[in-house]
Amino acid sequence: MDDDFRYVKHESYVEGIYTGERTYEALARIIENGLPICQDLKISKIMLDVTGATGKWIDIDRYLMGKKTADYFRAPYKIFVLEKKKHINKFTETVANIRGVNILITHDKKEGMDWLLN
Repeated sequence: MDDDFRYVKHESYVEGIYTGERTYEALARIIENGLPICQDLKISKIMLDVTGATGKWIDIDRYLMGKKTADYFRAPYKIFVLEKKKHINKFTETVANIRGVNILITHDKKEGMDWLLN
């Protein structure tokens, strides 16, 4: 897990980069470990790059990720997830949004960063 994920602190946001297998368990650990980092740094904007991840998503994992994200990152947090276009169907985003998470999942880094930083 440590080799598959790293955090990078930027001036106004924290970037997480994940290159391991697309599984609920792996990404749930990232969420669980990410909250204390954001709290320690006093940063509420998060960019998660999963474009280097391998494997496919299954719908139950998408649902569980939306729920898990809501358990940890409701307001004031703002999350931008950079994902490959072929893996985006907005299910995770919708599940998280319904539960009060300010999240955008897109393949367009410029769009995502503009949204995150504004």
